[in-house]
Amino acid sequence: MTRRLPSFFQKESIAILLVFLVNSNLLLQQSFEQITISLDTPKDSYGPGDLVDVKGNVADSPDKLVAVQVKDPSGGTLLVRTVKTDEIGNFELTFKLPSTAKTGNYGITASANIDGSTATNTKMITTTATVPEFTSTAPMILVLSIVSIVALSARNKILNC
Repeated sequence: MTRRLPSFFQKESIAILLVFLVNSNLLLQQSFEQITISLDTPKDSYGPGDLVDVKGNVADSPDKLVAVQVKDPSGGTLLVRTVKTDEIGNFELTFKLPSTAKTGNYGITASANIDGSTATNTKMITTTATVPEFTSTAPMILVLSIVSIVALSARNKILNC
């Protein structure tokens, strides 16, 4: 013989269980919401001594701190800075690559910790060796050098005769 609870208790138990499940689901959704961070530079390739303008956004995070780290091709830390997002979550940082910057890939990483959740994004840029540009005076200097060599050779022949 099984005893059944009155239908009132069964309905109340089911209602409590449903409320509990709905609330648990809402809490889980909130705890798994991802904070996103975007990161960009106007160019993908830079030369030694160039200015690099880094812009980004931490979604729905005004007035929050963002750590920005730049690593050179060998993994050494080139720069560490902290910037603050504006009223809509945007941030910006400009830095200058050293004139002795190594050729290769540089990693720019931005990280933000918002309400216990961490968002991180990395942007890669490439640094290439700069090739010196020759101005319009370069051909003139070459011609003067050749004329000087010819003139010195002629002078030496005259003096040796």
